[in-house]
Amino acid sequence: MTTEADALRPTGPTQGKNDAPDDADADAATRPARHGRRAFLETQALSAPAIVVLVLGTALVAGAVAVLAFLWRGSMLATNLDEPGQVWRDIVLSGWAPRAVTICAAALRVAITAQAALVASMVAALLLEKYGVPLYSAPFLSMTRAVSIQPVQLLYAQGPALVRASNSFALPVLLVIGLIAMATTFTSTILLSDFDTVTMLAGPNTSTLAFSLVTMASGIYKNIWSVAPTAYPRFAEYSEPPASGEAFVDTGVTMRALLPFQDRDQRTALRQYSGPASVFDARAICVRPTLRVFNVTAYEELFMTGAVRFDGQYPPGLRVPEPNLELAFSCALAGYDYNTLTPWDTSICKLLYITNQFGNADQPLEGWPYLVSPLPGGTRLDLILNMTRPRLGWRIMTQYNATLDTKISDTGVPSITPDGPWAKATFADAEGAEIAITACFTGLEGYEYQVNASSSANGPEPVLAWAGENEFFPSNWDPDAPSSNTTAISETPFVPPSYATLPIRAQLGAALTPLSPLSRGILSLSPNITWAHRFPGNAGGNYRVLFGRFPFPTFAMTQNSNSSQRQLKTRDSLLMVYKQALGSDELPHHAHVALFLDTLIATKNPALALQAWYTSLYQLQYMDAVSRFSGRAWWRYA
Repeated sequence: MTTEADALRPTGPTQGKNDAPDDADADAATRPARHGRRAFLETQALSAPAIVVLVLGTALVAGAVAVLAFLWRGSMLATNLDEPGQVWRDIVLSGWAPRAVTICAAALRVAITAQAALVASMVAALLLEKYGVPLYSAPFLSMTRAVSIQPVQLLYAQGPALVRASNSFALPVLLVIGLIAMATTFTSTILLSDFDTVTMLAGPNTSTLAFSLVTMASGIYKNIWSVAPTAYPRFAEYSEPPASGEAFVDTGVTMRALLPFQDRDQRTALRQYSGPASVFDARAICVRPTLRVFNVTAYEELFMTGAVRFDGQYPPGLRVPEPNLELAFSCALAGYDYNTLTPWDTSICKLLYITNQFGNADQPLEGWPYLVSPLPGGTRLDLILNMTRPRLGWRIMTQYNATLDTKISDTGVPSITPDGPWAKATFADAEGAEIAITACFTGLEGYEYQVNASSSANGPEPVLAWAGENEFFPSNWDPDAPSSNTTAISETPFVPPSYATLPIRAQLGAALTPLSPLSRGILSLSPNITWAHRFPGNAGGNYRVLFGRFPFPTFAMTQNSNSSQRQLKTRDSLLMVYKQALGSDELPHHAHVALFLDTLIATKNPALALQAWYTSLYQLQYMDAVSRFSGRAWWRYA
């Protein structure tokens, strides 16, 4: 009995396994010709149109996917405000992105549909030639093998037969191919539904930009430390690792450039900049001086007189000519109000300006120490005088020394001990009252140069925010320790309030662990600056924007007696104290105090503290002047 399936199976003497050996030998002569025919048929198993469909279809799919991947990768970069590339910009900004996606979707649909039909034809051929199928399905499958149809049509017409076929491979293959072919119908809709409007980085532009002043308002920078900063604008920086040593701390070479943008959004979104900028040398080196104390006086104000000289081992960036000069000082101290004294209350005392009008950084300036810098202008030398505990000792000092006639012998000659960059003077007869002094060298001025700066991300700017509690002084801190006298001066210790300075310190790099420009939100400044050629605007009457002289108050004390009058005037001194006196014209704004003292406490590094604070003063100067910029130059930005 013969079934329908058996009717389509090949039969005959060549199929029988009991053929006589003689018959096999008789057919042997014809086998090569048959094998050649079979080889010919295998090479022609795919027609030329089928090969074209496979090759061109695959190339079309690969090309469409590559274009879509390019567009979507660029969109991800643009969404993250990264640079997507000029080709991507041209496509998107010209409005061709939806069209390109539609064309790619159509190409995918055509290629996949044609290849899916070819797969259906291949499956039909395999079913006919290798697997058994019902007799009634043979005509349809024969036509399908010759004329390609869609897998869905084949499934619809021959589904039951495919299920009953001797091998079940055809059904899952056709199901998968059919679903893929159907999905391509909605490719365009799916892809276009992902379109949205986003903010992206602008492409490089070239235009003119106001970058400097052409008129100079007198007194504009007087007492700038008394004004609250309006912003901590983003800047560009180039830096090198600092030198290290036992008797000094160094910030390393640090060149910072303030960019001429008044608008905050422009500064924070800036990725590339090529144009004029105000560049200043932000390097600070604080060294331990050889110290002599002449006197400490507490009459109306607390101040110290003495002398310093520099004969230690210092970094290469600081030149100390020989023979060294001894520089006298008379500086105000921060401990007059001993009830509110904290261990880090400090005064900054301007000792001298060392100007270099010729910009020759390799030649000593008349025997004075100076900071080596590629910028002309000179060096500023400040003494930082830190009032350490115990405050009880400073109460004794103010009681003993309440006259301008007081001599150092009245409270005992202090012992001078080294402590890193500090020289510490300790008064043993006054409960160990101690003051630490360091000498800090910084640059003086800023100048306009042509610069190149870049960043791979936006840079948010920190804002000034009130924190209330000071992170370094909890409510239960002991202001009298480590005094041996346990008599409290006041029952409730003074707890300094403060601003939240951590984000500001991070932007300014005021941390012991170096932070990357990206994590600080600033731009990287290219070191390829022609320092000998300042921006041409300077020669055309434009004025410099940055001045690092920062005048401080002076304190004058006069004592009248029946027979004589005594008077003492200090050098420029600024008291950095957490306790603020209302209405005082001699104290800096609390925001400046918080930035300087918080940095000093957090890092124990006076160079970092001074660098951060002076940079904030430069930022304040710059933002005050940027609205009046009128000297113009070409610039390129993105």
